[in-house]
Amino acid sequence: MGDARGRIGKLIFSAKEAWYKCQYGISAALIDFREVTLTIDLDRQRFRTVDGPVPGIEGRYGHADGFLITTATLQA
Repeated sequence: MGDARGRIGKLIFSAKEAWYKCQYGISAALIDFREVTLTIDLDRQRFRTVDGPVPGIEGRYGHADGFLITTATLQA
């Protein structure tokens, strides 16, 4: 159980970091991670913003060679 919780925690942190880097290019604002809520689809390995100061950001994640990789893009 602890190992699964740790993986989810890392995923949430990494997804919010990808979100932050995506939004910063648009807003140039220093926004706290607590100001955004993500929904994560574990089956499809995707996430998106539910609310927050910069809406419309979606992302994907995956695992490779022991690393967690996340990307985020602004949706039109």
